[in-house]
Amino acid sequence: MTYCPRFIHTMYCDDVRQEIGGKMTFVGAYQSQMVAELPGELVLPKLCIVVTAQTPHDQPFKEMKVKLYHDDEVIQELDVPTAMDSTVAMEDEEGVNFHVVGIIITLQGLRFQKNSMLRVRMETGDEELSAPAFQVVLRKPLASESEIDGSGMH
Repeated sequence: MTYCPRFIHTMYCDDVRQEIGGKMTFVGAYQSQMVAELPGELVLPKLCIVVTAQTPHDQPFKEMKVKLYHDDEVIQELDVPTAMDSTVAMEDEEGVNFHVVGIIITLQGLRFQKNSMLRVRMETGDEELSAPAFQVVLRKPLASESEIDGSGMH
């Protein structure tokens, strides 16, 4: 039997929609970063963070405290129920049993004034699990030709 390690995974997107039959649609999914070209601060009307945590069946989470960091500041903290009825039991083709829990964090009006990182960490009672960071990169727009030659004419 293969060992199934504990881990958390995150996906950042503009919206999550619940569909018929239990499916979810992820709208505007980002990879590891978001790049915005604008002259000032970035204000996101909505950002969703889909967090998936997995643990072996014989090593249930003692607690699940999810923390969302904006750079070094905790901006949201969630206590997730650890009861096994809040998780989904899974078995892979090799008979490995594990539990999976999914959490969706929805943020509105999140502001960025400089290049930043969002990070999700989860305290389990035994350890802290970390998902890869999500980068927000702010760039000033390139100057137009009229701004470069100073004429204002095309």
